[in-house]
Amino acid sequence: MTANVLKTEISASAELLRSEMREMRTEIGQRFENIDQRFENIDQRFVNIDQRFVSLERNLNLTMAQLRVDIGSDTLRAIQSVEESYRTRTSAVDDRYRDLPERVSVLEGAAGIKR
Repeated sequence: MTANVLKTEISASAELLRSEMREMRTEIGQRFENIDQRFENIDQRFVNIDQRFVSLERNLNLTMAQLRVDIGSDTLRAIQSVEESYRTRTSAVDDRYRDLPERVSVLEGAAGIKR
């Protein structure tokens, strides 16, 4: 009889232990699923950050290209302005002395210098 009681108690304890183990396994499984979900969320955040960097790089490249065009245009306008100013000043000097060879010839003739 003691053996039957002992066997019954051991069976009851074993069943209780199995039940507790199932609960723990379920709880641990849930924890792992929660951890997996958190990692998936983190992975998605990294994907979003990567996409933002790609977009930022694209925008930065476009801005740099536009800046190069703007600087090129501004430089060209400045060079053209300087060139026009140079032409204006040079033509003023040229106009002032355009008849110089003729005047020199007249003076040379008056001075009796022959060329």
